[in-house]
Amino acid sequence: MPRKAGVGFGYLSSVALIFNNITGPSLVDLSTLFQSAGWFPTIITILMTWMSCLLASFMLFEVITSLPSQERKEYSFCLRHFMGSHPKWFMLAHIALYLYLQSAIIVMIIQSTQIFDSLITRTFTGSCALDLIPPSLVCVKASTAQTLTPFGSKTLLSPGFVISAVLSIPMAFLRLRQNREIQTVAFILLLVLVMFWVIIFPFHDPDFTRVPFIGKTQSVMIGSILFSYSSLIALPSWFAEKASFVDVGPVIKHGLTWSSIVYALIGIFGAWAYKFADNQNLLQTINKQQQGPVLLKLTIYLFPLIVNVPSIPIFAIVSRYNLLESNLCSSSWCTFVDSNSDT
Repeated sequence: MPRKAGVGFGYLSSVALIFNNITGPSLVDLSTLFQSAGWFPTIITILMTWMSCLLASFMLFEVITSLPSQERKEYSFCLRHFMGSHPKWFMLAHIALYLYLQSAIIVMIIQSTQIFDSLITRTFTGSCALDLIPPSLVCVKASTAQTLTPFGSKTLLSPGFVISAVLSIPMAFLRLRQNREIQTVAFILLLVLVMFWVIIFPFHDPDFTRVPFIGKTQSVMIGSILFSYSSLIALPSWFAEKASFVDVGPVIKHGLTWSSIVYALIGIFGAWAYKFADNQNLLQTINKQQQGPVLLKLTIYLFPLIVNVPSIPIFAIVSRYNLLESNLCSSSWCTFVDSNSDT
């Protein structure tokens, strides 16, 4: 049955969904890439990825609209259509799809948990968590919050983890289109956050020599950027739940273009403003500064609320849709598995 014009993702919420999923937690890694790889290779990689994703997205929608079936066409539907005669290859492709979606969720959960734990530790001059391997109670003091990883690399059930779960799991039980208002609000807040960073960074001792034309290493540059753009794998789910009046072309072009511009802006301005140590992202570097505006420090703790918490349920929902479409689990079981993958 055709969807009514007013139901589903409109233009703004559609652009917001694409923009939010592309930017994601890797946004704070771009400045490090600009310093280590150089501005020219990084900009070229972003441009090539933008162009490749634009073409791939249009080809994907060409496939979706040309398939004769009237069923809902998830990404797994396309896999089954072209690989259905080779069950092993179809299953391997589906496993790869599922693992990517879960890995994206895990990255966002880890980043959010660490930042929330740092906030709790700083606010209450300490915090405790349950170490799972081996089971024991681990407590830290406020001084550990300076690293944004107060509990280090231990496998823990921490207060920050509980906060991440409480905030994200309820949204994972919804349908994708029921998250459209949340995506729109997150999109607007993220644009405000980006504009604030771009305005404030030039006042923090900018040094243009920190960003070379070509840096010393490009080993992680391509992988980091490609991982972010690969979230476009959720496009078929959006296409199935967009409003009928929304055109695919402008949404894809604008979502991809704005996210690419934000990548370049944050990457360059952040790299000019700060000297990054090894394995340190923008949030960790801002957190280490002894002086600076309080509002700038506050953006560290706003970042997971604006970027990660709204996106974690999206990947869980898309994962559930694809499992259901492939008949790999029942509706209730798929909902349980993917809403709990948030934790």
